[in-house]
Amino acid sequence: MSKKLLSSEIKKLLIEYKIATFEEIIGCNQEEINKLEKSTFLELPQIYKEFLLACGHKAGKLFKGSNVFYKDLFDLTEDGRDILSSDNSPFKLPRKAFVFSIHQGYEFWYFNSDSNPDPSVYFYSESFKINTKNDELKPIKYFDSYSKFLIFSLESSRRMQEELKRLDIEIKKNKAD
Repeated sequence: MSKKLLSSEIKKLLIEYKIATFEEIIGCNQEEINKLEKSTFLELPQIYKEFLLACGHKAGKLFKGSNVFYKDLFDLTEDGRDILSSDNSPFKLPRKAFVFSIHQGYEFWYFNSDSNPDPSVYFYSESFKINTKNDELKPIKYFDSYSKFLIFSLESSRRMQEELKRLDIEIKKNKAD
């Protein structure tokens, strides 16, 4: 698999990994991406645009329970700032930060939209408060690139689907016994 994923490759993996059916994958169009960039005053990285083109509205079971799709993207960066503020973190998101995922309102992922076509990905979770002093509360660099984040997410979701299938078979077998 190439480091730089194209929207067609992302769709192919979603189906191949049994994360989504063809009908469960709905991408954004270029006009929607332009609207998002205009609204955020950012030029989004090319790899992220490929994700949006592939499945920016819907991707089956990928990112289930997280706010990552188009309708939510306009507010996520501000929501990330709110999470940091409510945790009394002294860290401030950079001006060119783009929060692309918030999970259950307590953790988020972002990248800096700074002309890198495949930027590093940072992660913040309220659970950091458990082992960290407030003045040290800040996101951590989690992936060297959005591509690595996306590949990791696809492969993790594939493994989860395989495990759920295995458990389903085991449950049905136990019921039959």
